Amino acid sequence: MKVLIVAEDNRLVDEIHRAFQESWPQTSPESVELFDCVCGEEGIARVRSKAPDMLIIDQALPGISGLETLSRVRRFSDVPAIITFGKQSDATRLVEALEHGADAYMLKPVRRMEMLARVQALTRRRQAVSHGLAQLRVFRSSLAYSG
Repeated sequence: MKVLIVAEDNRLVDEIHRAFQESWPQTSPESVELFDCVCGEEGIARVRSKAPDMLIIDQALPGISGLETLSRVRRFSDVPAIITFGKQSDATRLVEALEHGADAYMLKPVRRMEMLARVQALTRRRQAVSHGLAQLRVFRSSLAYSG
């Protein structure tokens, strides 16, 4: 599995690398190839050239934001994506991430086992769909909140 990490935050990148190096072999039989870059424009180019199986992207990027980067990636790729936010992010920003195409979000500092569990869940779901083991049905619904 190829994982692209788009983040300028060296601590975040190091933590993600350590999580995969120390815990991934124990949680999955599949090997992992990690590669990273520090800005959104480069991240978009790497998604095009490397075709990763998973994208982990930080919201706080130099130049274009993580959300904008993800929006541009979604124009040509459906790669599963997890976006990370600072711990002070409010619910509006988290919902916005999902609306921009994130499959999941995490707050920093990232907890290793939670991140790996999210990666595994997204990978399982994608494999099930690609192998015809799952059927996706889209239902239109309307939610109303009165409060």
